[in-house]
Amino acid sequence: MACAAATEINILDPDILFLGGGVLSMKGFPRKMLLKKLGEKTRKTVGAAALKIIFSGQEDPYNGAHGAALYAYAHERAREAVK
Repeated sequence: MACAAATEINILDPDILFLGGGVLSMKGFPRKMLLKKLGEKTRKTVGAAALKIIFSGQEDPYNGAHGAALYAYAHERAREAVK
C-alpha cells in the first residue's frame, strides 16, 4: 500500500492525501508503519514534510473521491473568505 501511495505522491506532488476504505478502517491497522514506509519511499524533493495526510473513516463525509472534492472545495472557500 505504501509503495502505491508513494508512487502517486512522487508523481503528483499533492498538498493533501486522503486515505480511507475498508482495510484502513480495520481495527489494528498499522497506520504508524504505513506513515513510516511512506516517508521512506517518497522522494525528499517532493516536500513530504508539508504533505497533509488525512485518514477518513467509513462514516467520514470526506471519504472517497467525492469527499476529497468536498474537502478541497470547503478549503478553497475558507481561503477565499480570509482574503
